[in-house]
Amino acid sequence: KFWNVYQGAPPGNSEDGFYTDHQANIRVSGGSLVLDARQQNINKNFDYTSARVDTAGKENFLYGKIDITAELPNGIGTWPAIWLYPVGTKYEQMSENLGPDKYLNGGELDVAEEIGANHNVVYSTVHTLGGLLDGVANGGDPFTRELRLPGNNTTFNQYSIEWTPTTITMSVDNRVVMTYDKHPGDTYKEWPLNQWFDLILDLALGGTWGGAEKTQFPPDGIDDST
Repeated sequence: KFWNVYQGAPPGNSEDGFYTDHQANIRVSGGSLVLDARQQNINKNFDYTSARVDTAGKENFLYGKIDITAELPNGIGTWPAIWLYPVGTKYEQMSENLGPDKYLNGGELDVAEEIGANHNVVYSTVHTLGGLLDGVANGGDPFTRELRLPGNNTTFNQYSIEWTPTTITMSVDNRVVMTYDKHPGDTYKEWPLNQWFDLILDLALGGTWGGAEKTQFPPDGIDDST
């Protein structure tokens, strides 16, 4: 009723897992939705399979509060994420072509991300074009915060986003991790967050961030034993 199961090659981030709707990769078990990564070749271009779901066309969001209760995986090469992405391309069409970063025109809300190379550390991020132009779109800037969360791969935690017309607040188990505010004079470059987004849950493998350990685990930065 609410979820689409994405099938096919990863849509971005140079990921190394092919997404399927196979029960080995996605199923309901014990009352939980399970996204499971596997080392298997069902597509000649990929040595791994995984799962990804989204609410596009079924349940879109503009303001309010979303709580996602999840247990994250632990394994070098994994890159799980709970995030929101614009439904349309309203702002993407409004400025000059910025190449692969043009998607930031519409913003992106990463409620929780983790990479296996730095497990038990959860990142919450608001991506905007304004942040990119200021040269501070990535880690360590006001738009990204991290939280050390020991045991998040063995227990469930509540990852939340509270979204108003002027503020984004992200939290874990009701502990505020970050806030991002709209300021007077902000344009869509700083605040494209007045449009509908859909919710995405995925377990990526490798790629531009998840594959951080390419030297230790060539060629994709994935520890196959996980």
